[in-house]
Amino acid sequence: MKTGHLTGVPLLILLVLALSTTLTAPPVLAGGVIEEPGGTTIDVEPGEEFTLRFKLYWDEPGFNGYFSLGFYWDSPKTDSAGTPSENFTFVSASAYLEDNHDDIPVDWTIGEGASSTDPTKWGYSIVVDYIAGYPHDDNFFVDVVMRASGTGGMSHIPTNNHPIKIISTIDVAESDFTSYTPPDPNVTVRVLGRSVAVAISPSEKSGPPGSTLSYSVTVTNTGTLDDKYDLTISDSENWSATTSLASLTLASGATGEATLSVVVPPDAGEDASITVVVKATSTEDPTVSNSSACDAVASEPTAWPTALAILIVVIVLAGGFTLYSIFKRVQQKRKIRHTFRI
Repeated sequence: MKTGHLTGVPLLILLVLALSTTLTAPPVLAGGVIEEPGGTTIDVEPGEEFTLRFKLYWDEPGFNGYFSLGFYWDSPKTDSAGTPSENFTFVSASAYLEDNHDDIPVDWTIGEGASSTDPTKWGYSIVVDYIAGYPHDDNFFVDVVMRASGTGGMSHIPTNNHPIKIISTIDVAESDFTSYTPPDPNVTVRVLGRSVAVAISPSEKSGPPGSTLSYSVTVTNTGTLDDKYDLTISDSENWSATTSLASLTLASGATGEATLSVVVPPDAGEDASITVVVKATSTEDPTVSNSSACDAVASEPTAWPTALAILIVVIVLAGGFTLYSIFKRVQQKRKIRHTFRI
């Protein structure tokens, strides 16, 4: 296997040299493209293989045939390379005649480097070619096998749209070059699968004994298939924790919310705490799940209820004393008036 950056120049030079030794008639356009995967959508499971198939042809007797095709894709990069969970792996390339399936030996060149279109991504390219000169005319296939996984065999995460782009032209040659430009060079690879993300906000909350703490639980269907998720709760100290919904049904890419309620026990000591975990599990595939955690903390019992009761008593007593004083004054005035009349 050869490695290097995709330029196409070495191949063109070799083709020109090869053609100069076999050209015995006025050059005419010969050979071409019958089918290519541009504009199509390919569905694949995470970690599984898929094939990019090109159907080409040679049709000039007496002239050797050559071809070259290439494509590239971008992957988000972590440091200086692509992110394994959002990358593809080249597996193999082969070519063979349509009629008798005779093999056509091929070579390939792999290139990688910073993406030419997006500085936040890492670019990969592959060129598959045959430059030795094939002596027979026929329709032929070129199969490039890829795997939906990245470095270390890490499976590609489910995604609805990871494009692979066919590079500019597909060159087929006999007595001369035919450069075919795909009308739609984009191949959409949909990595099918179930995936879910869970988040809880806030991550910590506190309240006095006997209070109820509320959290927002967000569940996102990050897979490419519609799914239903059961919500389950676990906590470290068996405080009373419940969710407003037992399950959520979400379309691919959709987000749903539920409320998590945690009751602080009446006898909880100050700074007592628990960790509550909410888990979302796919009902279609129980092996697919995710979870998030939050903390519940018991704070110091508030002094407001006692202070408020004392204040009310003071007000009532003060009010009663005032009324009593007014009543006594009225009584005294009546007594004075009564004595004056006598």
